[in-house]
Amino acid sequence: MYSHSRNSNDSEGTSIKSLLENIAQDVQELSYRQLQHEVQLKEGDAQFALIQDEWKMVKERDEYNKSKRSSHASRSR
Repeated sequence: MYSHSRNSNDSEGTSIKSLLENIAQDVQELSYRQLQHEVQLKEGDAQFALIQDEWKMVKERDEYNKSKRSSHASRSR
């Protein structure tokens, strides 16, 4: 009976160890995925900032062209 208990404890210990190893692996994978997600968010934020800057330059150029046309139109009258 003692050896049966010991075998049972050994197999339980092995399964617990295996379970803990699987949990540790899952935690590492989730941490890696979270890091990837954060990097993607930062890249997206950087791209968004660039697009905003480009949009601002387009608007400024458009306003400049409008003012140039309006001053040219008022001079030709």
